[in-house]
Amino acid sequence: MDNGLIKICFKNDLNLITGTFPQITAWIVSLAESDRNSNPQIISHINVFNYNRMQMNTELADEMKINNNLLFDGIGFKIASAILGYGWLPDLNGTDLFPLVMKQASEKKLSLYCLGAKEDVIDAAVKNIKKTYSGVRITGFRSGYFDKKDEAKIVDDINNSNAQILLIGRNFLQQEEFALRHREKLNVSLIWNVGGLYNFISETVPRAPLIFRKLRLEWLFRFLIEPRRMWYRNIIAAPLFIFNIIGFRLKYFFSRRGNTKSQKPAIRKLDADNL
Repeated sequence: MDNGLIKICFKNDLNLITGTFPQITAWIVSLAESDRNSNPQIISHINVFNYNRMQMNTELADEMKINNNLLFDGIGFKIASAILGYGWLPDLNGTDLFPLVMKQASEKKLSLYCLGAKEDVIDAAVKNIKKTYSGVRITGFRSGYFDKKDEAKIVDDINNSNAQILLIGRNFLQQEEFALRHREKLNVSLIWNVGGLYNFISETVPRAPLIFRKLRLEWLFRFLIEPRRMWYRNIIAAPLFIFNIIGFRLKYFFSRRGNTKSQKPAIRKLDADNL
């Protein structure tokens, strides 16, 4: 079954999934509706900052490459794909994707467990989800601040809720570690790691005005309102990543002229059977 998704194979065996928002939405909902006889599917968003974090924990990164569906996210990867010759591919940020998934989840009466953020933030986020997507059944929720010793009890709570989707909003890698550590115990169909999404759903942090989003400048708006938190990823990490990609592209170009072997990232279409 051709679902229109494509996979970009970057360096270091990093495979990122992309496609149009309707295609990705339909795919995510299909994962949430799948049976629970096997381990849950795990989705994580990979932007430039998250990519750099993965390089600092190669053991976890290798496990994620095997067990997670990694989504192509952010302006940095869009620029990188253009540099590598693949054009201006759609990037899949969770803030824009979440309403589309929840709209279909509401129509299908899917169940959701919300895990993440501070108590007041998750409380407000859950209220807004219930108000906006009345068909979604939120069967449980709790703060994302807890110790490792509490995790067994949290897993039990999630399983007892009988949720189909576990939406984890914690720090990148922290949420992935939790999902991978407990994927064989969690009786959900889908684990979707969404980082700071609850801050936006709860309206604790404002989204960029529409003009910023249309111009792909949401990163600039976030930097202006949270400079201390965002300066490293915008001023240091992103340019370093782009220079790295340019170097990778030049290496490939000159290796071809010299008839030496050099691997160019691949791109291929995916279907439901080879995701």
